[in-house]
Amino acid sequence: MEDERKKIEVKEIELKLKQQIEKLEQEKEQLKLQAKQQAELLQIQQEKERIKNEEHERELNYMEELSNSSVSSVSVTKERPNIKTETRNNDVTAGNPTTYAGNYDFNFNEQLIKILAQQNEISSSIAKNQLKQMLPNKTISIFDGADITKYKTFIMNFQHSIEQNCDSDRDKLSFLLQYTAGRAHKIVSSCTHYNPTLAYSKAIELLTKEFGNEFKVSSAYLQKLENWPPIKNEDPVALENLSVFLIECRNYFDNMSIRNQLQSPHEIKNSVEIAL
Repeated sequence: MEDERKKIEVKEIELKLKQQIEKLEQEKEQLKLQAKQQAELLQIQQEKERIKNEEHERELNYMEELSNSSVSSVSVTKERPNIKTETRNNDVTAGNPTTYAGNYDFNFNEQLIKILAQQNEISSSIAKNQLKQMLPNKTISIFDGADITKYKTFIMNFQHSIEQNCDSDRDKLSFLLQYTAGRAHKIVSSCTHYNPTLAYSKAIELLTKEFGNEFKVSSAYLQKLENWPPIKNEDPVALENLSVFLIECRNYFDNMSIRNQLQSPHEIKNSVEIAL
């Protein structure tokens, strides 16, 4: 049942991502169309400016011919540089469409790069989801609170397998109820009177306060050591089990934020005596 639900969720995510890719493709095509239209308009504007400049040049030539055959040729000749200056100014004005085209091309390329980056991101997300689907199913052991040394492993698996892949706080709370039993389940159930978001955060807070307290956990490890059965000389399996447990104890107090009983000389002596 859970496998079918995961497959449905993965298919839903892939469908949404594909829809986003299609939308980005449409935006890209629209940008290309706009660029084509702007290029055509720019070409028309440049053609108009070219015709306008040719007409202006013909007028200048005509005026120059008149100046050569007229008594006021000197005056007309003096005016000639001003006319050319005006022509150059017109040429500068005519260059504005080219400047506009350069700006438009820059904006178009910038938008196109953003779209391609979004497409790459979506494609990467699809690939990650497909890889997740190929991974073996994750199993989460039910936590009942009887052995609080197992709480850290439980909450880590729960947050990694469910919390990170679930958007609804209501669903998170339901899963937390599903994967707890005994005293831990009662603590989670006591929070169901709140709204789902507050209920879930409150449940995690109370569970961590009750079962993740460093002093309580270290005391639980000590209790296990004190109750450890005697080890016979010819029992390598029992000795190996104790060795693994002591490694677990060492790793725990190495990562604790406070100094605790597990680091006291007395408890270290007791641990050695048990091993012997």
